[in-house]
Amino acid sequence: MRQFCVIPQKTFGVIIPNILSQGIRRIERRSLLDGSLVTHVGCATGVWPSGANTVNPNSGLTEIVLTETDAQLNQITNQYSFTKGWNLISIPLKVNNPRKDFLFPNAISNAYTYIIDVGYEAKDSLELGTGYWLKFTSSKNIDITGYSVIEDTIYVSPGWNLIGSITNTVQTSDIIQEPSGLVINQYYGYHLGYYIITSLSPGKGYWVKTNSSGKLILRATK
Repeated sequence: MRQFCVIPQKTFGVIIPNILSQGIRRIERRSLLDGSLVTHVGCATGVWPSGANTVNPNSGLTEIVLTETDAQLNQITNQYSFTKGWNLISIPLKVNNPRKDFLFPNAISNAYTYIIDVGYEAKDSLELGTGYWLKFTSSKNIDITGYSVIEDTIYVSPGWNLIGSITNTVQTSDIIQEPSGLVINQYYGYHLGYYIITSLSPGKGYWVKTNSSGKLILRATK
């Protein structure tokens, strides 16, 4: 049996897990009018960022509390900073309108992503998990509204990949590689030149080189 309740003004839930060994891996927000899906968050392990372990505790009889750290099902607005000139960017939230002109109206360039064996390609709409080049005439602080992304799986190909991040800062040492040993060098960010990074920041894009096709799993931690 599984129960979920929303406490007014918060996105806290009280959950009684079922007895499946996988625990609770998806929480949804649905319309009260027609039941349609508004947004959802997922957790591949059943152990959520706050530390709440929903994997069959006490044969499914123990109440588990998930906080807004785990399941931010309301839209939030965060501000992100970009510098004059070229920036490596990504969208850190699940947005209703992913068009570049809507999210970054002050940008003076197309949003260019990199496709292996093809090269740079301009995109009108931006996708989660993907990095883009974008140019501004001056430094900008830009508000973006959307739903939190606490976990994302990024599919990569052999060679250099231009990736994005999620709503939370992720240490590169915490990124799960499938298969193991997929990444063959450092992660690189860009600010007036390339530099080695040890964490992926929300709203930024990064280069990473892999030795085969695979997956990079980004997951928020406490």
